[in-house]
Amino acid sequence: PFLNTTNSYALLTLQEELNCAGAFISNEINRVQIKKIARPNNFKLLYSIYHPILMMTSRQCFFQRTVGCEKPSIEDGCMLKCEKSTTITNTNGVSFAVDKQKGGYPSIYNNEQFLNVDIVNDLGDLFDEFFIDLTDIGSGSKAEPDKAQLITQFENILNGDENAQQNLHQMVTLSTRNQYRKGL
Repeated sequence: PFLNTTNSYALLTLQEELNCAGAFISNEINRVQIKKIARPNNFKLLYSIYHPILMMTSRQCFFQRTVGCEKPSIEDGCMLKCEKSTTITNTNGVSFAVDKQKGGYPSIYNNEQFLNVDIVNDLGDLFDEFFIDLTDIGSGSKAEPDKAQLITQFENILNGDENAQQNLHQMVTLSTRNQYRKGL
C-alpha cells in the first residue's frame, strides 16, 4: 500500500517491468482521479479503506524525550529489540502516536485513521479487493476499537447494509478521507 500508485502508466510498468500481478491505488488521489485509471489486462486493483496514516519514519529515537529511554543514543540492539509506543501532544492539543516495532525504525502517525468506505459504493466495481489494516501500530496510547466488531461492520458495508457506515464511524471516532474528496 505504500507505493502510492496514481496512474495507468505506473500500473503498466509494474506489470511489464516488475512482473506484478496487482497493485494498491494511492489513497492520496480523489474519486475522479481514481475513476480515470485504466487497469492492464489480468491485473488486480486493490485499495486500503482503513489504516493508520504514517506521517514520518526516522532513524532518530523519539522515546528518549517522551518515555524516558535511558540510552544516550540509538545503539546496535535498538533496531532489533526495541518495541515501544506512546502518544505525544502538540501545542494545539492534537495527539500523535509514536510507534517502534522490533526490526523497524520509530514512526509518527496522524491522530486520525484513514477511513474511506465511500469508495465501496462509488467505485467498488473497479477494485478486486479492499484492504483493512487492523494492526495496533499507530494507536499509541489511544484505545483501539474492538477488531471483531470492526470486521463485522466492514463485512456489512460490503454486503450493502446501509447502517454499517454510520456504525463504523461511531466506532472510529477520529478518521479522515479528505484525500478522497480533494486529491493531490
